[in-house]
Amino acid sequence: MIYLDIETGGTLPNNFLNYIKGWIDEIYYKTAEFYPGVYCSYYQTADQIKNYIGSSLGSITKFWVWNVNCPPSQGCNLNSTVPDPSGSGVSYARAWQYAQSPKPSGISCTGYSDTQCNKTYGGYTKSVDLDIATSKDPSVY
Repeated sequence: MIYLDIETGGTLPNNFLNYIKGWIDEIYYKTAEFYPGVYCSYYQTADQIKNYIGSSLGSITKFWVWNVNCPPSQGCNLNSTVPDPSGSGVSYARAWQYAQSPKPSGISCTGYSDTQCNKTYGGYTKSVDLDIATSKDPSVY
């Protein structure tokens, strides 16, 4: 699985959609060992891409979406119940980035603070993003 990272959210212009479709075509039809995936915004972008690439490519392309808005994101809180990626607002999402660190501007909810997404390992503290997936290894088709 190779994911195309689309950081732009909202409605995409046609030339960008043409690029995305061409990239997906290239990965799916010209490589035997990889499947295409798209990392994008939950808001308008995922549906726009899926509709643009058509039903055959839309069914094999996997979507990893970001939606850090509270709710549905629980922020940097790690509850015992892991939310399903479909809770992102994209019912077909395979993975969901539901928290970013540092806290994105404009996000103000109890699930975020300036240090909640910091994790310490081996004496080193680093800000981390929190993601969930429908499988232990979302890179496997």
